[in-house]
Amino acid sequence: MINPLTAILKVKNGELIRNSFYYKVFQSLFEELISLFPQLDREAMYRSVKNLCLSTKENESSMLKDIKKGSKTEIDAILGYMLGKASEREQHVPIMTAIYQIVKGMELDGTIK
Repeated sequence: MINPLTAILKVKNGELIRNSFYYKVFQSLFEELISLFPQLDREAMYRSVKNLCLSTKENESSMLKDIKKGSKTEIDAILGYMLGKASEREQHVPIMTAIYQIVKGMELDGTIK
């Protein structure tokens, strides 16, 4: 979830936590993702993802780097897989779907530098 958000927003990882508006999207996407895996400990997973953002706060994600280069990203392997899971479970995941479509559009455009 970090890679697609940073690619769209064109920010370093830590901005997803620091910026209160980005953080709300981060939280909403997390809720959609965790709903696909009810067997996981929600609180532990949330802490883990948030801590990863904070520990790599100055990093630029690989997906953001790919978008800047106009290259294909790993969006299909990341969110494409999750969307498949949601479809199997007939779960509605509008935020995840929108983020996937935006990144795919950015790939297609290829002019994001």
